[in-house]
Amino acid sequence: MSSVYTEMRSALQGRLNSLSGLPDVAWENIVFKPTTGTPFVSTLVIPTKRSPAVAGANPSQRYDGIFRVDVIYPEGNGPKDADEMADSIIEHMDASIDIVTPGVTVRIDSATRGQGVVDSPWYIIPVSINFYAYKV
Repeated sequence: MSSVYTEMRSALQGRLNSLSGLPDVAWENIVFKPTTGTPFVSTLVIPTKRSPAVAGANPSQRYDGIFRVDVIYPEGNGPKDADEMADSIIEHMDASIDIVTPGVTVRIDSATRGQGVVDSPWYIIPVSINFYAYKV
């Protein structure tokens, strides 16, 4: 039996991975060595809350979380390319999308981006995708 967190992560990663034009991805806890000058994105699933979905005995559980995707581009080239990739991710992971798998249904609640920052030699734009899921 797989963990609901594993199933949610797999659903979210699968949806992101289906985005056309996505650069290389540094998946969570997988060895990745970036090449300076080559853009990539990194991911992290952050569980935030587990709560009963309804009142009563043996209720199903609602799982809330954030799928963090950092868009990482070489510094010094301006924000345009990184902005466009962040916008593409937000559109691809748009609110009200259901990602249905055999074990869990994940619903995207919202997708927003933060301010770009330089962490030499990279320019990084954080994208936060808020989601919730119910174990099927």
